[in-house]
Amino acid sequence: MTLVESRSERLSKVWATKSSKPPQVPEALDKAYSVHPDLIMMDLRLPGMNGDEATVRLKRNLSTRNILVVISTAWTTACNIGDRVDRALAAGAEEILYKPFHLPMLRDVLRTYLLA
Repeated sequence: MTLVESRSERLSKVWATKSSKPPQVPEALDKAYSVHPDLIMMDLRLPGMNGDEATVRLKRNLSTRNILVVISTAWTTACNIGDRVDRALAAGAEEILYKPFHLPMLRDVLRTYLLA
């Protein structure tokens, strides 16, 4: 899960969960509750909790409901992800990016939501 801390034309201040073990969603959600980033980019498939459920939790919390959420996933319709994608979008995720995506596409999505 990646948290973008501030809106700027350079999109320069980014915090990402990095450790020797895979980040756990509850820890990342706690960080979001305290940091209040402008944008969170997360995978649909996360350890311990999927991205659709994490989005639901973020959007139900008064302190994080306005944080922009962009979901990325390598899952395809062959993996039966339609329900998870629909749930994430219904919860308030702004965008779903299917991997692999090109960096210009990511740049355009970030500009759309952070520089609006």
